[in-house]
Amino acid sequence: MASAEELLAQYNVSMDTARAFITGNIDKPHEIYKTCAEFGISFKMIAEILNSDITENDVIDFFLTKGMVVSESTPVWSEAYRTGDYTQMYWSDFQQDDHWDVADGGATVIQLNTPYNGRFEYQQDKDVFSIQLDAGQKYTLTTINHTDFNGADDETFTATINRDDGLYGELVDTVLAIGGQTTSYTFETTASGRYFIEALGSVSHDGITNTYGLQVNQAVDNDDHSDFLDNSATDINIGQTVSGVIDLNGDKDVFELQLNAGQSYTLSIDNPVNGNEALDALETLLVTVEMQKAGETEFVARSIVLQSFSNSVSFQAEQTGQYYVVVKNMLDSAGDSDNGGNPYSFNVAQSAHNLSVSGIAEADAFI
Repeated sequence: MASAEELLAQYNVSMDTARAFITGNIDKPHEIYKTCAEFGISFKMIAEILNSDITENDVIDFFLTKGMVVSESTPVWSEAYRTGDYTQMYWSDFQQDDHWDVADGGATVIQLNTPYNGRFEYQQDKDVFSIQLDAGQKYTLTTINHTDFNGADDETFTATINRDDGLYGELVDTVLAIGGQTTSYTFETTASGRYFIEALGSVSHDGITNTYGLQVNQAVDNDDHSDFLDNSATDINIGQTVSGVIDLNGDKDVFELQLNAGQSYTLSIDNPVNGNEALDALETLLVTVEMQKAGETEFVARSIVLQSFSNSVSFQAEQTGQYYVVVKNMLDSAGDSDNGGNPYSFNVAQSAHNLSVSGIAEADAFI
């Protein structure tokens, strides 16, 4: 039997080119399977092409977890693949996949304020949905992860939100949907267009019976401060005490101030208990100071503050110019709007002495 390199040479394709194709389409297993089936590239040859510690059995297991036929030494070819019908590459038990696995035109189109259901037919099944959203709006993605078998850990899945930028997709965020729970996450769009929601099934369980629901709603915009590190941020002054509320899970409050190079500052923040709710250790805030540098932002200081705690962190400004203070919830449960959100207050004061340390100043309010 010819080696992978010998077979590829017949088509004037190098091993490097073939390897780049496989690794570049790892999230599109049907493309890899189809191409290898068409040119007679066996599972063993795929392992040779990858030129790593991956074995033939590893390759077979990869396709098997996707529900694909691996009964022969080579992926099974069908002329139907040319028309986009990939039914024959899947085992009969998996041919009823309820949603397309790829973020492209085959994704299930969904509408605002409408519930949709899905099922992970096999381990690491991916269900992809697409929706048209408008720039500058806030939307809430709600996932309902039903309890179908043994436990929450086995059933946990992720829902990743991406904006279709015509290339690889611009990541918005990833939501963790724990088994047996309903999770809501609010995000703000930077551009109008098509967005993909990719629900990825459990990596540890054959999820044939793992069912879920999801829905996207336009969020009620009661946001007190901008979510973006730009001129929409709230201007503040040195020594000024500022208050705010993390209104929803996913909310971010951004403030802008001017700092002077070589000067030391102290960021102090208070994360009180909301009067409408009991003490909740999960109501944790992550507060960062960031500066504009070469068109990008760079972290200067960071503070993690549990609910009912206060904390402070000192840092030194590297350059004179525009800096941002960013306040957001660190854990998914923070910012529950049903309880009035997560209030906080902070100020940035000039320190009496300069610091001699360099790097990112960091403090955690666990002490």
